[in-house]
Amino acid sequence: MRLNFQIILVVIIFIGCSKVVENQNYFQNYIGKSVSDILIDDSLNIAEYSFINEPPGIGRGLISNLLNGQQIYIYVDRNDAIIDTTFSWKVEDFNKKLISGIAIKRANSWQIFGNVIKYYHN
Repeated sequence: MRLNFQIILVVIIFIGCSKVVENQNYFQNYIGKSVSDILIDDSLNIAEYSFINEPPGIGRGLISNLLNGQQIYIYVDRNDAIIDTTFSWKVEDFNKKLISGIAIKRANSWQIFGNVIKYYHN
């Protein structure tokens, strides 16, 4: 009986660890795809946005909070950034841009995929 319990425990831990790896790859798969692809992903439920403004007047991407309490930064390449000195970007301005990087804040740590502004994610 004790051996069966240990085997079941090992299997549960293994399955849990494999799910973490799947989540890590999940965001990596969005690099090179359009911003609209990640915004329409129902499992992320991204609904409200603010914008990455770096340097001032240059829109580098979107910031949102996910339902699970994590924060996501979605970056476009610096060459695709949207210049607007009035800071009045719209999500639609970014939809066709390709994602160059994603940063996910989990508790007190960041998980980074692709090219991001690393200064924000230390």
